[in-house]
Amino acid sequence: MRQRKFRGKTTQESKFFSKNEWVFGTGVKYDSITEETYISTTIKNDLNEFDLDIQVDPETVGDFVFLDIRGNEVYEEDILQSDRYYFDEAYYGIVYYDEESCMYYVEAQPRASSKVKGISEGISNNIEEYKWEKVGNVFDNPALIR
Repeated sequence: MRQRKFRGKTTQESKFFSKNEWVFGTGVKYDSITEETYISTTIKNDLNEFDLDIQVDPETVGDFVFLDIRGNEVYEEDILQSDRYYFDEAYYGIVYYDEESCMYYVEAQPRASSKVKGISEGISNNIEEYKWEKVGNVFDNPALIR
């Protein structure tokens, strides 16, 4: 059985993380009373290893999906490129999860630098159809897409 991995951006500064820093962990917790979301992570230093729940922005929480062609971890809402048409020059792909079909897919979004009129915008593609390379994510690199 594979181990689930998640990421999310911190909402506040702490002893271990800066505000808006990515936190990676093995679980996501939601506190229904405070309406706060947490990533469960392990902190290691020279002497100790301990588990912490770090508060994150729920909009940034994403599940690990696969490794790209360079071995980089790809999570939900990462921005991908491929050398195959139409992801080669005009479009990037953004990773999403479809709850209805219970599968991940890549949605075509025009590159900010592209002159394309959007004929393929929004088309969903099977992740396994292409060899993908991660180029960013929608939170840190919104200028890549339009």
